[in-house]
Amino acid sequence: TQYGTVRCVYGHLHGPSVQRGYGGMHQGVRYDLVSCDALGFGSVAARRFATLYEWNAYGWHDRYREADIVVEVKAQMRQAGRL
Repeated sequence: TQYGTVRCVYGHLHGPSVQRGYGGMHQGVRYDLVSCDALGFGSVAARRFATLYEWNAYGWHDRYREADIVVEVKAQMRQAGRL
């Protein structure tokens, strides 16, 4: 690609919009939709945690202390100040 992008991991699609999300290869870039709704986790979390307080009180860090999560982000701004 023009900017050297080889993989795009994205989320923030909710409910029915997940059906319009894309997963696969396009012009040499691998796209992976990983929003909670797309993975089916949103409904599980909603059933278990009725409030944000309950979610935060769950103690995620203590329960999953051994989890090895690696996130690598490479970004390049093409143009600032425009939406």
